[in-house]
Amino acid sequence: MGNQRFCVTNSIELYRRCLQYVPLQKLILQNSLIAEAARIVIDDNEYYVQASAMKCLASAARIESIWREVLLVHPHLYKQLLCVICHNPEGMVRMEAINVLTELYVHQRLPKSFIKCLYSKMTISAIDDLHWEVQLSALNFWKQVIQSLLSDRGMIDGKFPAMTFSKEKRKIITLNNAEITRQLTCIMDSLSSIGCLDVLVECLNEEYNTTVMEQAYAISKDIMSILDYYKYEIPSITDFSSSTMPDQLQNFELNIASDPMGFDSDMMSFDNSDIVDRNVIIDKITSTSDAELIGEMFDNYISIKNDDCIEDSPTQSKRKTITPYDFISNFKQTDYLSKLKNKENWNLSNLDTLLDEIFNLEDENNLLHDECAYL
Repeated sequence: MGNQRFCVTNSIELYRRCLQYVPLQKLILQNSLIAEAARIVIDDNEYYVQASAMKCLASAARIESIWREVLLVHPHLYKQLLCVICHNPEGMVRMEAINVLTELYVHQRLPKSFIKCLYSKMTISAIDDLHWEVQLSALNFWKQVIQSLLSDRGMIDGKFPAMTFSKEKRKIITLNNAEITRQLTCIMDSLSSIGCLDVLVECLNEEYNTTVMEQAYAISKDIMSILDYYKYEIPSITDFSSSTMPDQLQNFELNIASDPMGFDSDMMSFDNSDIVDRNVIIDKITSTSDAELIGEMFDNYISIKNDDCIEDSPTQSKRKTITPYDFISNFKQTDYLSKLKNKENWNLSNLDTLLDEIFNLEDENNLLHDECAYL
């Protein structure tokens, strides 16, 4: 059995290497080999086989035609990958699942409706996962998110060009100082709203693993370098006057004032069409065979199962969102480089102390053993 699993792992690794060559990609596509790797990711119980299949999927995510074929065979693969991140007990498998989703994000293979849930799960993985390798993979995902936001706002190789095409305004705009400040504000607000700044601040204050702290510091340092280069300053308080409030928001507040419970009178009205719909449903059930009903119940179960596996845990703590001002102030006021050096020295000194205690204890045991032998 062990030799069989070893052969499966080698085959998956061979598929991954063959993806580098265009003629072999056609052969892989014709035989649905990557779809088989996706099946292993979902169903296999051996963590090292799953990890190998994940690496294969990460490479396949770069090739649109192959990935499209994978989704045809496994339409719920995105949700199942999130399920792996949330519930798989092996850190190696969770790490590789994050790497797959990172590649999919970079190559824009993910639907927009999935992105919000992905941000939430990557926040949890970066902050709360017990394996530092998983945290590093999640931090790498957030690094790619930052690069994507910067690119969307016109930045090229860490700098804004003189002119760029604005996706927001759908025209070419001149990037003067005021426009650059506006673009940076949009970027920082986006990073705050999706949880990226929360991740960086939490990982900067990591207590136990200096590698995670170093990665978070490097990412934060890159952000601050861009902000400092353009002399960016963000106000601590933003004034939202009622005159600048969107009309929909003002109407919403008026509705709440008139109805403190938040119920609209139309919502409380009774609609007789509900009775008609109920009768139609009853007629459909009585006219459907048992086999068809069982088939529909199974399809619904699979759909619900895939949705439930990515829901937030009820014990998940609610964190306060870090604002751009808080992030910038915190980074400037805290000497994280000194904290990193102190933690490294602390770890080394603790290791030396631990070794000394082990050797001393061993000497005492030997001495006690000699005395007992003498008696």
